[in-house]
Amino acid sequence: MKQNPRSKKVGILPKLVLLAVFIYTVVVLITMYGRIEDARSAVDLLQQQVDLQKEQNELLSANNRGELTDEIIANIVRDKLGYVLPGEIIFKDEAGK
Repeated sequence: MKQNPRSKKVGILPKLVLLAVFIYTVVVLITMYGRIEDARSAVDLLQQQVDLQKEQNELLSANNRGELTDEIIANIVRDKLGYVLPGEIIFKDEAGK
């Protein structure tokens, strides 16, 4: 029986090397995925801080231009800080979280 000259038996060592490379690649990918998720969380937090700073800058600019009235300031304090005037009652919609 003649063997095909192209078919060669592959030894165990190349198979083990290939398996080791595959396992290493999977471990590196899993590690990188975790780092990417951490980086995305950090980016989201930084974006929130940037948005807050932009809002504060806009308020300061409006105040410098004289566009900030007492009513606007009172609304900002109510919305952002949760303050109320004496005798005021605030209702929160728990279903619309």
